Amino acid sequence: MSELRRLTAGVDEDRVSGARQNRSHDYKVDGSILLIRKSVEYPAVILFDTDGNYQHTCQHTHHPAKQALLIENRQLFIYIERTLTFLYQHCNLPKDNELDIIFGAGNEISNSLHKKLLSKYDTLYMLFDFDLGGLTIAKNLYNLSMNNSKVFLYPSDIQKRLAGVVEKFGNEELGKVITIGQDCPPLKPICEIIRNHMKFIEQESYLYAD
Repeated sequence: MSELRRLTAGVDEDRVSGARQNRSHDYKVDGSILLIRKSVEYPAVILFDTDGNYQHTCQHTHHPAKQALLIENRQLFIYIERTLTFLYQHCNLPKDNELDIIFGAGNEISNSLHKKLLSKYDTLYMLFDFDLGGLTIAKNLYNLSMNNSKVFLYPSDIQKRLAGVVEKFGNEELGKVITIGQDCPPLKPICEIIRNHMKFIEQESYLYAD
């Protein structure tokens, strides 16, 4: 009984009490980390505290570019030269603009702690999977209510690429895609493309494009 009391005493309190019973993963981390690089330069770390204030070791975050490219796929961030070449050739990413490239795995990039940093940019280019997960991340960024332009990047021949995907998704995923289009009008054209094909495509496929 004493062990049960110790186990339940800290339930629903905080990460510290959870850690004492090996349950820290049940709670959010007090802060966040993103990686940032200017074009193809070596990446640096940005640390965020619980209020969204951030510290960094890279000089260029003192004077951020006016545009940022958000990436949530590790391969694309590692092979940034190939990624940028594809984006310039197939996604109409402006080539002459100075660009900060920010990496956060999965939905991590849309953490509300990052709002202060992301709000400094005039334009956020979002390079996410052309699927339900990517749409969800983009919607979450719109929901942060930042007063900047947001562009969901995808290749101009996306319909041809989708046609080459064999597997289709089901009605459950379709319903979620339609809902995102209804809730977030800027994403509606993308949702309609996905709905018409009933297919998704991973952004990592861009690395191996002809």
